[in-house]
Amino acid sequence: MTWDGTMSTLNQLLRNLDLSYRIWPEGVIIISDVYLLNFSLCLVIIILGYWVYRLTDDAIALYIVSAFGLFGLSHLAGLIGLLKNYSTLFSIIRTLGYVLVIFALIREALLQKGKPY
Repeated sequence: MTWDGTMSTLNQLLRNLDLSYRIWPEGVIIISDVYLLNFSLCLVIIILGYWVYRLTDDAIALYIVSAFGLFGLSHLAGLIGLLKNYSTLFSIIRTLGYVLVIFALIREALLQKGKPY
């Protein structure tokens, strides 16, 4: 099989998987730069948040981990092409993530209210 044939076959496979991608003229495949970057950063935040929770036993870290887990699901859905068909579902999931962060910040502020800075 030639390079063009291989790229054509790969292109067809990616189309069948309904992935968000583009193929540059040099043959480099870029799978949705923004989704991939956001998903990777979500994973880093999840790992760091869990680490902080294990060190401090502070619940706010778990709320943040949970929220970014929800954001990560949304970014993963974008990577594998599910956002097109389930956009409402993933909008609700992202909204729940934002609500979780808001709840965590308000909870932390209320817990700190009586403490001196």
